Amino acid sequence: MKQSSESVQEPAFTRPVHVDEIRDSGLNLKIDADEAERAAVAVSLGLEGLAAFSADLRLSRLGKNGLRLQGDLHADVTYISVVSLEPFDTQISEPLDARFAPQDDVETARKAAEAKLKSAIDYHEGALEDDPPEPIVNGRIDLGPLLVEFLALALDPYPRKPGEVFTGGADASPEDESEISPFAALLKPQSGKE
Repeated sequence: MKQSSESVQEPAFTRPVHVDEIRDSGLNLKIDADEAERAAVAVSLGLEGLAAFSADLRLSRLGKNGLRLQGDLHADVTYISVVSLEPFDTQISEPLDARFAPQDDVETARKAAEAKLKSAIDYHEGALEDDPPEPIVNGRIDLGPLLVEFLALALDPYPRKPGEVFTGGADASPEDESEISPFAALLKPQSGKE
């Protein structure tokens, strides 16, 4: 039996919403991830831990078939410091703003964004002002993967404990003379050269 080389990975966090549930006046949502969901999100993002992951959201109608999501994301994250390799906790709060559109409209918007990007590269203009909308698939949207994406974008790629300073590296001067490179003498100016 032949197995597919491509496997579809299930999202670490899912919160489907049917578009029919969203009235003209909008829909307010409070989303809280449970312990298992937080653990799955932490693993997917390479975090030491995720003690809290929630969002206060408002979905509203946008035009004839679109939706707009606005709100705030909150997370209590445990990082590993890149300096001391010790765990530490921090809080993340990020505003959210995203649009949703039917799948066909999303493809059209993506193609327009790609054309605009190509044009901007050719003419050195700003092209990434608007992200294309997220797709509405079979009359529903899934807020979970989008929230994970916003969290991933908010994470510090080089987390440090508050007050930590990296003291090593290529720019650090050696503390004793035995650590000085034998090639250091070549960097000194030469005198008496004719």
